[in-house]
Amino acid sequence: MSVITLIITLIIVGVVLWLINKYIPMDGKFKTILNVNEEESYCK
Repeated sequence: MSVITLIITLIIVGVVLWLINKYIPMDGKFKTILNVNEEESYCK
């Protein structure tokens, strides 16, 4: 997998998680889990 493909994939995953977090109402526990996963995807 090339570096550009990896960067594009991380950006798409981050945007999807942000949209889910912002527009879909859910319990605070699930939002916390989503936020942690989103930050981990950016740190890798």
